[in-house]
Amino acid sequence: MRKRIFGRQYELAHIYAPKQEGEYILSKRRELREGRGHDVWENLRDDEHMARNYDEQRRYQYLRGIFFALSTTTPIHVVRTAGTVMHVPTDELERDVFGLRKEVECIKLSLRVHLQAHQVPMVQECMDVVERKMTSFATDFYLHDMKRMGRELGEHKMLWCVGTSHTFLEVLDAEGDAAWIADRYLPDQKSRYLREDDTWMGGALRVAIGSDDLLFFHDGSRLHKVSRDRFERIHRDHIERVRDMVRNMSEQQLNAA
Repeated sequence: MRKRIFGRQYELAHIYAPKQEGEYILSKRRELREGRGHDVWENLRDDEHMARNYDEQRRYQYLRGIFFALSTTTPIHVVRTAGTVMHVPTDELERDVFGLRKEVECIKLSLRVHLQAHQVPMVQECMDVVERKMTSFATDFYLHDMKRMGRELGEHKMLWCVGTSHTFLEVLDAEGDAAWIADRYLPDQKSRYLREDDTWMGGALRVAIGSDDLLFFHDGSRLHKVSRDRFERIHRDHIERVRDMVRNMSEQQLNAA
């Protein structure tokens, strides 16, 4: 297993960014630490039309890929781990970049999240599960899940599914989910949520999670392997709690109008 935990930091990925792009990423360290990676992505998307040639367009596409992956409210810390080196550029998944498969001047960057002391053994336990079970697409956990786990593990209960080539994570933050839906959803979206389970985990349970997958409930302290029946029951109870909160919030908003 590759070393990913450095003291109280967890490495989401290490990348070799072309020198110019690497310097741009380093210039946005403050935004990433403040959980504003999506703002950078939006600015890149808006500015891309100013690209004067194919090379500039490819540069925008590369940077958009990085900052889209880092569009999270979890603080991301960018650590420069080497000076300029000759290397094939890699993306946020640590893969060679299509169309740039020759060595160029690169800056090696480590993309990290901070962990609390109590989270370190929890993360290590999850990593052990992934190493035993997954045979491909492990970045589902190492990058995508850990963007949330780095913020939420031990703070909220979670449901977590691990298959040979996928993971699915649901943070059981009913108050946060309800506030987001009440404030951000359009009326038809809110109405559909109250009628149907169109959540990411709901969809996964319907079409993606198989009998071979490992299902876990994290109670905030420990990871528990659970049956599919219990996993689904915890998910349904969470959805119903969120719906009740959304209805109450909607009623309060109507009464205040």
